[in-house]
Amino acid sequence: MKLLDQAVQYEASHDYRSAEKIYRQLLGQPQPSSMNNNMHQYIWLNLGVNLSEQGQLTEAIKVLQQLVSLDDVNSHHVASANHLLEDVQRQLQEAQTNVKDGLREIKADPNSTEGYKDLMTGLAAQGQALQSVSFLEQQLGYQLSPNQLIELARAAKALHWKYVSNHIRNQRFNLSIKLYQELVQRYPDYQPAQLEYLNFLALYGAPAEVISAYQNRIRRNPDLIWNHWQVLTRNLEATDRLEEARQIFDQLLQQKQTEPYVYLALGSFLERIKRPDEAVQVYFKAIQAFPDHSPSDRRCHVVQATAYDRLVALLDHQHRLDQVLSLFKQNLPNLTASMYYNLGLALRYEGFQDLEAQVSLQMQISFPQARVEKSSLC
Repeated sequence: MKLLDQAVQYEASHDYRSAEKIYRQLLGQPQPSSMNNNMHQYIWLNLGVNLSEQGQLTEAIKVLQQLVSLDDVNSHHVASANHLLEDVQRQLQEAQTNVKDGLREIKADPNSTEGYKDLMTGLAAQGQALQSVSFLEQQLGYQLSPNQLIELARAAKALHWKYVSNHIRNQRFNLSIKLYQELVQRYPDYQPAQLEYLNFLALYGAPAEVISAYQNRIRRNPDLIWNHWQVLTRNLEATDRLEEARQIFDQLLQQKQTEPYVYLALGSFLERIKRPDEAVQVYFKAIQAFPDHSPSDRRCHVVQATAYDRLVALLDHQHRLDQVLSLFKQNLPNLTASMYYNLGLALRYEGFQDLEAQVSLQMQISFPQARVEKSSLC
């Protein structure tokens, strides 16, 4: 059967929800003459397994009990269903115990981390995690505080499910995001929640929702653009909103506290979107703004590129590295001996010793008395 094959394919890719729809469609229709009892019972069993994989334990139990109550059930299917039924019932009992334990712990201590973990574990296993806020408030008889809501969201984020397919992981992340959204909507001035929500979105959210959340946050406090620029520009670029990403960089470069790595990130961005000449200019601006940001010593374990390194690599890629000295003079009106020295370092590390010698000679001619402090930065 084509539909059954499709359901199996969905499950192979962990899309259990789509497979469940097909199983229910097949079982919701009168049994066709082309389907024997064995095949019909096989679909019932698959649906039971599917529901248990999704964490829908109560539904799984109902389906498995219906299967074993059918007429002329295949003994193999009965054995499989009873074995799974026993396991799912045990999971459900554990989940109900977790909920009771969690409620008891939270009532005794409203900020009990373990209490929220127990509660969320139990609710998630019963497919009730999305209702966790309303459930808990109903049980406690009052509205959750910011601290309580954030504990609930953290508990959802930390869930350990028996089945860790991509589908289940996505369910867990969607649940956490919904709980954080509830929290930041109720308590928009509660800073820990705002930060955790944005950090969680940055890791697991779709680019569109990441952009929206970060822009809303910056709109409330424009100074926060400095804290969030890397995530925001990365997601804007991922959604081809290139001009918006460029505007973020421009805003940052107008701020006095800008670091060298903002220039480097902008230069890399321009290179990726095929605007290399603009990238060259950005690297020169970085050198002008931070002339002593020296190329790292390549003997160190961690190498962080500088504008000198990026400039050398890009000019080499453009086959115009031989112009580097003339470009330096054109673009840097306040050249110093250390600028020449740092350019020479970058050339040496990229393997261009002949050009390094030319730069060193130019430094001696321009600054015959200069003594350059050699950088030991890593």
